[in-house]
Amino acid sequence: SEGPHTLTVSAVDRVGNFNTATTVIEIDTTPPLAPMIDIITITADIVTIQLVPEPEAAAIFATSPNAAVESSVNPSFTVKFSRTNGDTFDYDIHYVDEAGNKKDFTMVLGHSLLVSGKGFFHRLQEFDNLFSAIVVAALTKMGYAFSSIGRNMAYRSITLESVGGFNSLKKFRSGDDIHLTDRFRTKAGKIDYCADPETFVLTQPLKSKKEFLNQQIRKNSKTFIRSPSSMLLPIGLFAYHVLFLLFPIIFPHLFLLWLAFLCLKFILEFTCLYNAAIIFKQKQLIPYLLFMQIIYPGYIIFLTILGGLQVYKWK
Repeated sequence: SEGPHTLTVSAVDRVGNFNTATTVIEIDTTPPLAPMIDIITITADIVTIQLVPEPEAAAIFATSPNAAVESSVNPSFTVKFSRTNGDTFDYDIHYVDEAGNKKDFTMVLGHSLLVSGKGFFHRLQEFDNLFSAIVVAALTKMGYAFSSIGRNMAYRSITLESVGGFNSLKKFRSGDDIHLTDRFRTKAGKIDYCADPETFVLTQPLKSKKEFLNQQIRKNSKTFIRSPSSMLLPIGLFAYHVLFLLFPIIFPHLFLLWLAFLCLKFILEFTCLYNAAIIFKQKQLIPYLLFMQIIYPGYIIFLTILGGLQVYKWK
């Protein structure tokens, strides 16, 4: 685990004499904070960028596709380029600490809360939003960011251009956030998830059930137009829910086994949903969790089928 650990080694000879030595080992896997620019000074063809000092940073690394980094001395570095009026230069800057940790994420995903409301319809929207947050956060932290929520995401402009920019997404009818995340994951590097409540953003819930249904169908329409690797999870979830519901019909003699698995499934899911409701500040959903667990498998199957048929209208 992170932090200091005491290591004691003892040596004993054949007649019982012994001696010990103790040392402290520090485990550090936490990267320093992302650099923040303080002052930029331009003299002739030299740009000096002064960063806000970061005590944990042992070195600065800066790269640019169209300029040469001349030197780097914490907390500043200089860049040399042939300056022409109107030119734009991009720089990628990150700190590295003494343990070699660096925060080199090219995209950070976050959570978006719905503005508070009343009624079951509002709770259904909140639950669907919570379920999406669980999927995005868990997979991103596991190193496989297959999805995202476009309402709360950040990325480097230099990396956006390296994967084709927004022009490369024009061919998709819907889901530019998910397709962009897929491109970042496969071509650009690491993606992280931030679950700090201070980073949550608010969004307005949909007012009508027709709007909500259309939105959900549109969201599920992207299942079969992702990259092959990104399709595995949504298709796998769909197949899992279909087989789970059909299992007692196909194998009636194994009904008790299915029932036992159902109980275990409910317990594990409820534990996950309960903790997620706490993390994502959705405690008002806790009384509804068991009911949502009952209806959600059918809900997913129905919307995935409609999404695959592309039966939706754009906003």
